[in-house]
Amino acid sequence: MNKGVVLLGAVVLLGSFLDLAHAAQPVLPADVRREVLGAHERLAAFLQNVEVSFRTTYQRHTRGGQVAEESHGTFRLAGPWRAIESYNAKDSRKSVRAYNSKYSFFMGRSEGRPQDELFQYDRSGALQTPVVEEVDLKVSRYLGAAHTVMYYYSLVDFLESRGSTQVALREVKSYEERGQKRIQIVFDRKDGGRTYPCWAVLDPSNHWAVVEAVVQWPWGEAVQTVEYNPAVRDVPFPRRVVYVTRAPSKGWTEREEWSFDDPKPCTATEEAFTLTAYGLPEVVQEHWGLRGIFLAATAILLVAMIAHYVRRRRLRGRAASEPQR
Repeated sequence: MNKGVVLLGAVVLLGSFLDLAHAAQPVLPADVRREVLGAHERLAAFLQNVEVSFRTTYQRHTRGGQVAEESHGTFRLAGPWRAIESYNAKDSRKSVRAYNSKYSFFMGRSEGRPQDELFQYDRSGALQTPVVEEVDLKVSRYLGAAHTVMYYYSLVDFLESRGSTQVALREVKSYEERGQKRIQIVFDRKDGGRTYPCWAVLDPSNHWAVVEAVVQWPWGEAVQTVEYNPAVRDVPFPRRVVYVTRAPSKGWTEREEWSFDDPKPCTATEEAFTLTAYGLPEVVQEHWGLRGIFLAATAILLVAMIAHYVRRRRLRGRAASEPQR
């Protein structure tokens, strides 16, 4: 009887401890979480139909020297269809990554050098092909930088304890900067058995957009800063996004900057996201035709084999039932 009482008391104490531990976890107030989620949904809806031009610079500094590139291009998003067109000024190369409801494709073409053309496509464009993943990642990383922390982490996911188990919210702070209210969220990121403190600063007056973020890695850190277009009021749309990655132990630093013009609605139809729109033949249709012929021939052969087998069985049955002479 005493053991039972002791066991019951231990269970009650353990439950109380767990409740306190859970209560001690930093969480945003329910109304704030609703505001963040609402802003995230509005931004996602805005990015369903938008066209915007961009300019980007990339610099990499190493112990051995420096690499620099510049390019410009356009994001075109129309419902479930997406395309990113870019032009690299260094090698005069145009590239297109696009997908529609039937397929995805990549095309790279250098001016005056048709022999350098690269082309690949995948019929399962509606699924997660490499081109689809790359296009979607660039959309969330740059156009959706307001609610994406350092390339990968969705602001909503880890505020709501969803998604990756490698990120956990640790602390929420409120402060003022130049008369503007700011919310800093501190979170822990696990990597290789170790935990690294990271943080992001949100602007409540601009749809809870990420203004700055720092993510620690075993080899260094990555810093994200975002400036927003004041002409776009309904959602936090970026005017400039900068990512700086430092790896002192490896001796290199990278800086990537994306600048965006004013966005406009995209009225393109699905045909604008096809091979034909970029001067390429619709080889996908031919491949589907060959596949159809192959499947039809296989089916006919299979039916013929089954019919032949059934006929032989019947002939054997008749022969066995006939009287011997």
